[in-house]
Amino acid sequence: MISSEIKRIIEAFQIMDELMEQLEKFPLTSKEREECKARFGKIQCSIAKNKNGEFFAYTHRSRTKFYPSIAALPKDKVRFVSSTS
Repeated sequence: MISSEIKRIIEAFQIMDELMEQLEKFPLTSKEREECKARFGKIQCSIAKNKNGEFFAYTHRSRTKFYPSIAALPKDKVRFVSSTS
């Protein structure tokens, strides 16, 4: 029989695995890159999408939440993340 403490540890690892899967980055298509340039101009952060097709801006210090489209990414959030580069 597995103790309750071991069960909690296993659950914690499962949650971490799910979070790591969400953070996987997939490259943008050329059309999506052009849309980013048109919407945000010159920025000092990267924009990518996760396996669910949700977009986010990130640097090595920060990232935004996930959004369903590039148009849904708030400009002020992208500027803030860009400022952390």
